[in-house]
Amino acid sequence: EEIMSQDTQIIAESKRQQLNFIIDSTVLDAFEVCPTEMKYRYIDSLALKGQGKAKGLEKGELIHIPLKHYYDGLKLGKDWKENTQYATEKMLKYSTKLQLEDKEIQNIITTFLSYCEFYRFERWSTLETEKPFRIVIYEDNELRIIAQGKIDLIVDTGQMITPVDHKSESQRYPFNENGNQPKCYC
Repeated sequence: EEIMSQDTQIIAESKRQQLNFIIDSTVLDAFEVCPTEMKYRYIDSLALKGQGKAKGLEKGELIHIPLKHYYDGLKLGKDWKENTQYATEKMLKYSTKLQLEDKEIQNIITTFLSYCEFYRFERWSTLETEKPFRIVIYEDNELRIIAQGKIDLIVDTGQMITPVDHKSESQRYPFNENGNQPKCYC
């Protein structure tokens, strides 16, 4: 029985007399900080009055659109310039669905194009883009906890196959190697 919408990223279902609790790393991180706040936000879908979707989330969502198309194009061997232009067009089309100002969208386009130029001659081979996964992180007779997510990019560097997670934060934070996202990737 599904007790939440797919949008919330937590699904509880019952199969074979065992409760399957499916959760993504962001929600798992929130649970570790404050289980009550996690319940209010992700299970009860409560938000502070006047609080909509955070701009940072919309910006991150927007930059992922051209990156997926860009790397899919590289995987297919498309011309760099045409591929970059195509990915930018996809981003512009998607941007109309968001509440971002034109200046913010232009900033994201500039960031994307700078990224493409910087990595233009990178020797990585793209294997997968936006690859979904589910992994059992706990199980007993009554409960199974399944972490789910989506790896932005999987590449072959020539030395190893590795996941790549695109970050688009305007501020720099130290990487949390003990966070749930890198643990799930491993």
